Amino acid sequence: MSMVQLLVQKESYAKDLSALLSREGCDVVRVTVPDFSRDGVIVADRRALERHPALLDHPEQVILIAPNDSNFLSVLWQHNMRSVVFETDPPGTALLAILSNEIGHRGVSVKPAKSNLVVLGSH
Repeated sequence: MSMVQLLVQKESYAKDLSALLSREGCDVVRVTVPDFSRDGVIVADRRALERHPALLDHPEQVILIAPNDSNFLSVLWQHNMRSVVFETDPPGTALLAILSNEIGHRGVSVKPAKSNLVVLGSH
């Protein structure tokens, strides 16, 4: 499994997600600046997106932890963000998005949804 870069402000969320990813055999690194040259996924929250708007230029590599706000989701849609998990969802939901991204990059044929935006939620 590839490297997972975490750009998540909430310490408890980052710690819980790191533990889940480690159990799945992922290499996890907490970063303050995304490194787009690395293979793998970048998990970022809204604050990271505000500090690093270049995240929007790499929708295939980013899993965004975002508020359930229709205006914000509309902006993400316009930038072709592919994976969004709500802030209120547990870290396990983000894990599913990360694993899904990994499967997609291995060339596994999955019938695409009609939408470019996949929002995972536990509700």
